[in-house]
Amino acid sequence: MYGLDVGQGLNRATVARDIVAILEDMLSDWEGFEGEIGLDTRLVADLACSSVEIVELAVTIEDHFGARNLPFHALLITPSGDYVDDLRVADLVDFVCTATGTPATATPSTSSTRSWLRA
Repeated sequence: MYGLDVGQGLNRATVARDIVAILEDMLSDWEGFEGEIGLDTRLVADLACSSVEIVELAVTIEDHFGARNLPFHALLITPSGDYVDDLRVADLVDFVCTATGTPATATPSTSSTRSWLRA
């Protein structure tokens, strides 16, 4: 759907490109954001994503990468049981790369370490 060819293998740059494309496609149906999406773009503060839209994004990411049952709960809920306040695109990229065993060919983001990275 977004140019992914699983047979070619994934890397962090491909995952980042595809997640940005997914968000751009989803945003074409939403109102309010007219900027460019990058790794530091925040889902809530910059894109005004609602919880329903974040769930839709999670399902779309799973479908796109052919990876079912990704542990999104570990990304969205802190170890203390609270919901995270916001996520950057880089957080999603790091999560998908870690959860799918995708090798990093670029410098990892500087985001805080989430519980799913410690697993």
